[in-house]
Amino acid sequence: MTSAIQTRNSSELAPAVLADVADDLKAARSENTRRAYRQGFRIWSDWAQAAGVDPIPATPESVAGFISNQARAGRKPATLNQRLCAISSAHKLAGVPDPTQNELVRETLKGIRRKYGVKQDRKKALDNMDLIKVLAHIDRDTLKGKRDAALLLLGFSAALRRSEIAALDVADIELRSGKGLVVTLAKSKTDQEGEGAEKAIPLGRGDSCPVRAYMQWIHAAGIESGQAFRSVTKGGAVGKAISGAAIAQLIKRLTKQAGLEGNYSGHSLRVGFVTSAAAADKSTAKIMEQTGHKTPAMISLYTRSNDAWEDNAAGGLL
Repeated sequence: MTSAIQTRNSSELAPAVLADVADDLKAARSENTRRAYRQGFRIWSDWAQAAGVDPIPATPESVAGFISNQARAGRKPATLNQRLCAISSAHKLAGVPDPTQNELVRETLKGIRRKYGVKQDRKKALDNMDLIKVLAHIDRDTLKGKRDAALLLLGFSAALRRSEIAALDVADIELRSGKGLVVTLAKSKTDQEGEGAEKAIPLGRGDSCPVRAYMQWIHAAGIESGQAFRSVTKGGAVGKAISGAAIAQLIKRLTKQAGLEGNYSGHSLRVGFVTSAAAADKSTAKIMEQTGHKTPAMISLYTRSNDAWEDNAAGGLL
């Protein structure tokens, strides 16, 4: 017996099916990744058009030429990797051969890494001592000051990325009397399937207590539902949800205001937590429990520069 699907005109099903597929594809990657892929593919398309080649389907030769050109323009290998991922994703979705998997492209990228190096521009860690200095320069009598202090302290204590701070909903943050807060992340970079992760935030001391700072901000702002951290106007009115980009700019501004020097960013709170916890002899397992990392590799990467002077092999030899 012929099924209803087989007898139905496929064009009648296409719009509904494509809409479902598009929705599922959108959920497959984070918004930050989708944005990076869109930008990467647009840059590739512009280059391809100027070079007189097809952006899709592309040849391995044209893609190799693209990354070689980008490297000479100063783009780092990590950036080239991201743009290759964008090109690869577009080809896979279109159902055409992926040129980025060709040996020519792989060897070209390998040569670029050897020639230009792979060192990344790592953001400076905002550790616990420098965080306290930043807090001392915030006017916490103002609504904006209460928000800034709460955002920094909670972001640091929960080892959150800027996107995770921006996405926090008050429903995700539960007060446990006498203990602290429990922050539940519905999804994160290390948990793309959305299994969820709970992070315990213990009570702190005095003005550096993340629990007290968060509760003061929420009560002062009158936030009962929705996004936990929001913009505050010059007149002191609570606005819309704050973005990840705005959080990065906020951290840059506050560290500069406190007289700290260095390349701080939205990632500085998370890296600062790791380096501070390691310096306080917290176990790697416990640090990973808070950060959500699946392996110790990134923890070691974050703490390596701090450990370089500790019991250095060259010490005392000369």
